[in-house]
Amino acid sequence: MDRLRRMVPRISRQRSKQQPDRDNDSNDNTDVDHDPRPHAIDLLPTLPPHRSPITAVPSASHFASPDRPDTTTFLTLPYELRYQIYLLVLANRQGLHVNMRYAQATGRPHTTEGAYFHEERWAWRASTCHRDPHVHPAFDRCGLGGPPPTACHLHPETTCAIGAEVMGLLLTCRQVYWEAVEVLYVRNTFYINTGATVLYTERLLVPESAAMVTSLVFTVTTNTVSIFAQEHLKLKPGWEAYAALMGRIPVAFPGLRKLQVIALAARRAGARWEWPTNNILDVIEAPPEDRTANEAVKNKLLGYMDDTVMAYRGQLREASLVFERDVFDKYVGGDFAAAERTESGENWGRFWRQLPS
Repeated sequence: MDRLRRMVPRISRQRSKQQPDRDNDSNDNTDVDHDPRPHAIDLLPTLPPHRSPITAVPSASHFASPDRPDTTTFLTLPYELRYQIYLLVLANRQGLHVNMRYAQATGRPHTTEGAYFHEERWAWRASTCHRDPHVHPAFDRCGLGGPPPTACHLHPETTCAIGAEVMGLLLTCRQVYWEAVEVLYVRNTFYINTGATVLYTERLLVPESAAMVTSLVFTVTTNTVSIFAQEHLKLKPGWEAYAALMGRIPVAFPGLRKLQVIALAARRAGARWEWPTNNILDVIEAPPEDRTANEAVKNKLLGYMDDTVMAYRGQLREASLVFERDVFDKYVGGDFAAAERTESGENWGRFWRQLPS
């Protein structure tokens, strides 16, 4: 689906370039691409410059009365009881996927049969995570909008969309929003896999809300550091894009206590996973026995993560960098074997390492 969405605008652009200007073809320079459209990043939406303040008010139980027609029954409850309701509705969900994407929206979601496409545009994609709890987040498809493994069929009573149960409660009134919004951001894990959401957080999220986020899973996909880096974010593909994303995490989400970065910026090449050719480092395509090349790649992967973790100055309680197993074995397998503390299972392994001084 995503591949089809990317192909449509390219085909249309190629056709427009091949179509001659019959009315003015004598002076046109056909070697120059006159594309009047702005770059995608110039179209990125932004929060309004002036927002109505949400002022803290005394608990409604102090002045609410069942005899008053303008008072809801919910607000007559003691604050402590309301807070327990907020926890039940908003807290400790398996995860919330929140991403700002630049893509073509289809007129018929979830199918290509008879589908039509809108123009490319920025749009929020948000959903409750219904990934099978036994499947590692590295193989999560919720945020990518793809096929299983998901566990949506196990939740027939709910939808993937973040609907009435979350937004409906927050939009009840200003007092409920002010009381409950912190529960949503502090008590949940947010999953992000688009670069714009990290690079331009201040334009997309209220800074106070982003600062409340305590748990984040950031998936670096192949497209994020390759084609989308240049076409959507005006970044040089490869390590420069990867470094920019990693360096922005502490700025975008300064209140984190738990961070997991999943480096899926790899492609399938036979039975191996490799980072995209010529986008990261040419030496990445070196054979496994080239220890010098592999060491250079490892130092970059771990180095950028180290810098991100150290920027929090000891605030993080847990930080992890996740690779697919073949990539793990190739680049950090030696570190795993030499580590003092390790854990492993049938198809996974992890080790702890000291941050550089």
